Amino acid sequence: MCESALGSPLVELQVQQIVGSSADSANILIMRRGDSMLKVKVNDIMNSEFVFVPPSAPIIEIAQKMIGSGTGIVSVCTNGRFRGVITERDIITDIAASTYNPTRERAGSLMNNHYPIIPPGEEITQAAKVMVSHGIRMLPVAQNGKLLGIFTMDDLAQESLALAAMVLIKTAKLKVLREAKA
Repeated sequence: MCESALGSPLVELQVQQIVGSSADSANILIMRRGDSMLKVKVNDIMNSEFVFVPPSAPIIEIAQKMIGSGTGIVSVCTNGRFRGVITERDIITDIAASTYNPTRERAGSLMNNHYPIIPPGEEITQAAKVMVSHGIRMLPVAQNGKLLGIFTMDDLAQESLALAAMVLIKTAKLKVLREAKA
């Protein structure tokens, strides 16, 4: 068997159908070693250091936090409970490209509270499926309403570059299809 520079066996890849409907179908690469499927969980590789703000936070403060922390997503929480997310794209499309005032607008008015959430014990293949079906590249990880972390494409790539590449390709394709319909 081939070995990487670190001496560990290279991961054998098998393509498996994950999403059933033709509109949302995605072939995602699943990691395999020998005959046993690797059951890597989201909480094994997620980032538990995340940026969050209360719903009353001004958008300008959120943008500054994104720049300072190098993140493209900020979670909105009240007393540790997850309420929604604000992404760089939200700020650009809803604030910068409109007449809204970023010093007056608040997180609660801009946040997306319909963003999918993944539980910490879910397998990364399921997280990839959710990312593809929603056309997103990061997922809040929460349990019983409490935000525990953020699962990103970077986290996924650390575990499986092939799986991350497939998600990236599929989400880009979904974005192009959605823009063509608009």
